Amino acid sequence: MNKTTLMFIFSIVSLFIPLGTILAIWTLVYSVQSKNLSTNPLVKATFIISIISIVLIIVPIVLIIVFLSVST
Repeated sequence: MNKTTLMFIFSIVSLFIPLGTILAIWTLVYSVQSKNLSTNPLVKATFIISIISIVLIIVPIVLIIVFLSVST
């Protein structure tokens, strides 16, 4: 298994584990660095999944903060 496949698997895992932010950021950094070197579709998929994972982590946190600030 090469590094690109491993990063792709990590980006998918980061979608499903709580606080997968560290994995998502790690795979995002890898995909950005690799994107300059190749046009591999697996690298592009890793990039997209990492972005989705980060958004799915940040949006609920922001909504919780907004809800708590409004309700008090």
